[in-house]
Amino acid sequence: MVASAALLTGCVLGHNQQTDEPVELRCRAIMSLNTRAQAFDKSFPVDADLGVWAFALPREKEWEIFQPDAEKLAANIRMEHNEALWVPQTPLLWDYDKQLTLIAYSPFEVQASYSPLHGIVFDIYDTEESPNTPLLYTDFVADQRVELNRAGVTLPFYHALSKVDVKIRTVLTNDNAVVVKKIYLEQIHTEGTFFSHPTPEWVTTSGRKDVTLYEDEGGWSLPANNDTTMEESARLVMPQSGATRLVVVADVLRAGMYYPNQEFVTDQIKIFWEPGKYYTYSLIITHDSLWHEEPSPEDHR
Repeated sequence: MVASAALLTGCVLGHNQQTDEPVELRCRAIMSLNTRAQAFDKSFPVDADLGVWAFALPREKEWEIFQPDAEKLAANIRMEHNEALWVPQTPLLWDYDKQLTLIAYSPFEVQASYSPLHGIVFDIYDTEESPNTPLLYTDFVADQRVELNRAGVTLPFYHALSKVDVKIRTVLTNDNAVVVKKIYLEQIHTEGTFFSHPTPEWVTTSGRKDVTLYEDEGGWSLPANNDTTMEESARLVMPQSGATRLVVVADVLRAGMYYPNQEFVTDQIKIFWEPGKYYTYSLIITHDSLWHEEPSPEDHR
């Protein structure tokens, strides 16, 4: 993984920065520039706490070789926002003669654990419970020394989830009209367990269900004459492969006749959703048909 594809959290040293005395570990969190602006805030949310594990080794011992010998300095400590910084509820001291390896996640409220083999683990996470909350993790940030991190230890955060939205292009004559009431993905996985290391991976832990992208009783009136419309239908989904279909439920005016709650269904859509990727599905709708164009996945930016 590369830091440019991540959220960056700088851990700032506390007092005694110019001595070999222990210092306090603090964090400042920022969003990376490759987070897609219309889907995510550009600043790290101040109400999102961090969960952090920290391991200490003597300065001459590298994490990759001596990991089993490391002292667990902190285990899932909660770091909360305090003015410009995130700080632990109890100060965490970093000895000058130790180098630290850190791994973290956010938000703190989710059920998370740490495994030497699997890194950050989100156990049985249900995307339906928090469909708009980014789920974030870091890889191991190893062998950090006090004197090399006066300006902050950088923890690259990555998105564990994928994101999906739709846009619709209409092909309608002036005597036809379509008012969309609902758009949903048909029968996808919504619950699974996530392992961040050595590569991010999801294992499903439940069956499939329909997932709503847009729903409004008042409806969304689509323009005629082949205009393109974008509706705020983006939501987080569990990365997975397989197949689904997109279903649009709409009221239709056709040749002066009104047809409520008509279902338009695409052909089968093959999916391969990866963590940290954004997928926009283009739907083309007429008064009696619906089809889709395959998306080009983008990084969160």
